[in-house]
Amino acid sequence: DIAKVLTRCPQVLGYSIENNLKPTVQWLLDVGVAEQNIAKVLTSYSQVLGHSIENNLKPTAEWLLDVGVAEQDIAKVLTRCPQVLGYSIENNLKPTVQWLLDVGVAEQNIAKVLKCHPQVLGYSIENNLKPTYRWLLDVIGDQQLVADCFSSFPQILGYSIDNNLKPKMAILTAFVRFQNHHNSDVDYLLPFLRYFSCSAPNRILPRLACVLACTQQKSLAAILTPTNAQFHANGGHQLSPEHHYPHLQLSLLASAGVLEHPPFKELAKTLADASARHT
Repeated sequence: DIAKVLTRCPQVLGYSIENNLKPTVQWLLDVGVAEQNIAKVLTSYSQVLGHSIENNLKPTAEWLLDVGVAEQDIAKVLTRCPQVLGYSIENNLKPTVQWLLDVGVAEQNIAKVLKCHPQVLGYSIENNLKPTYRWLLDVIGDQQLVADCFSSFPQILGYSIDNNLKPKMAILTAFVRFQNHHNSDVDYLLPFLRYFSCSAPNRILPRLACVLACTQQKSLAAILTPTNAQFHANGGHQLSPEHHYPHLQLSLLASAGVLEHPPFKELAKTLADASARHT
């Protein structure tokens, strides 16, 4: 950990232990950062040791309080994303919150967004937030529903559109089409936006293929949330290393149009080989 700190911020070697390092660590403890998390904060954002407590750290903590983050949650924000302490209030923090409000996130939900995913405060509005908003609006078609997505699962703002959101949405659309589900792919998705956080090769594709093979009707949460043991016990017993239906996984990828997509190209080849062996 010391090597990480020095690599990321070699200036630490020039800071005064008594005038910089000790007071900064004490301030972090005073705002509620747990002692066992101090090392995590320092290795993640060593530059904090060089920030002025009066001119940087305190004003940022006060700003978080002003936008509704509870005092007891300040430490959670700083532990999850200590980089927040280095962002400009005027150039980063305020504009990001204003953008969230402008797209329809309710003021009372801002604190929840920042507590759950403070990393959003470091995203570029032009290069990250706006493109994700536009993509979701194209998929969902309702501005308020998109805003609700940001409130309930702000992590979605950090996912790559091309490498995560688009291909996973295409896979879900293919799955719903194969199932002849009475709900649309969007209706299927909205109650479980954490779908986008699941691994496509390790969880999404094997689980969806198993459900298709078993001709079951399940919600996304019921399909993806359980452990493998729980999934087997609830009617997914066919899902195992030797029975993961590679042909169905391959069909989903083909129908989704992502066989040649870089994140799935090698997986498609592996599934094709496995499918040939099981034929």
